[in-house]
Amino acid sequence: MMRDYVRQQTAISMGRLTAALTHAAREGDTKSIHDVRVAMRRLSRCLRVFAPFYPDRSWKKIRRRISGLMALAGAVRDCDIAIELVGGPGSGRRGATAVAASADAAILKQLAALRRKAGRDLLLEIRHWKRRDFVRRWGTRLEL
Repeated sequence: MMRDYVRQQTAISMGRLTAALTHAAREGDTKSIHDVRVAMRRLSRCLRVFAPFYPDRSWKKIRRRISGLMALAGAVRDCDIAIELVGGPGSGRRGATAVAASADAAILKQLAALRRKAGRDLLLEIRHWKRRDFVRRWGTRLEL
């Protein structure tokens, strides 16, 4: 009975990750990247919590692979947050000088370049995951 529950919850988590990866590969926007990170964290926790119910240590390699993609998605998310902090609504300073505004613009330009590179790296890795069909293969490894 518990094994059936573990299979069901793991399959749900893997399905959510697959959907989030598909959406992020298409959109690449802030929300889709956040959704990928949430789906990866939840699947990773699911694997850790239910570890005794999977064969051998099959879940460990999957968690390592997830952590690699999580780092790439984290780099994109960090840029998104920094851009929002520097240039988002309410970030303007009252009485800001032209020098301060110019500095903010320069920072935003650098952050945007970092975001584009991090986004490309993440998109390449997501495409690699999709080509290799990792998530489906994990189901076999975990005996779902």
